[in-house]
Amino acid sequence: MKTEDLQCALTGKSLVIGEAVFLTISPDAVLLVDLNKELPGKHICLECKKEVVERAIKQGILQDVFGVDIQIPTGFAEKILLRLHKKAYDMLCMAKKSGALVHGLEKVMTALKADKCDFILQASDGTEGGKQKAGLNSWNLRIFSVFTSAELGRVTGKEKVVHMAVLKNNANMSASLSALMARIENF
Repeated sequence: MKTEDLQCALTGKSLVIGEAVFLTISPDAVLLVDLNKELPGKHICLECKKEVVERAIKQGILQDVFGVDIQIPTGFAEKILLRLHKKAYDMLCMAKKSGALVHGLEKVMTALKADKCDFILQASDGTEGGKQKAGLNSWNLRIFSVFTSAELGRVTGKEKVVHMAVLKNNANMSASLSALMARIENF
């Protein structure tokens, strides 16, 4: 997508691409999420936050922008979060295949000591005591907790994974994945 000035249609807030979500409609006027503004047609830009999306739907600004009666699927905001999760999961799988991912506390710590980590993932269902014991906060890297241990495990083919690190191997992929994790975390 080309760089452009983005503004939330509800709040008027200026946004960067990683803070935005784009909505469009299908030919039969069903509301669709378009995470990166790839679908053709008119779009509305909203801040990528559940409460903003829900308020925009409730206040009817979508119908005003598109000029038609829109069919809004039940649980639309949750569907956005599911799309973000799916995209992040797919990107984590690509990172694993490309060798840009390590998992397990020992491997993560080894990569940290060698200054190879870009950011860290910790399972959202890990215990606070376990998270503190790992000492990952002291490394001054971004830590995301947007997936459960079972979800992180599926990326690696394991039953459960609590700690994972995305390596600095591929700067573009790492930056895209980090931005996507931030979108999920902020949603």
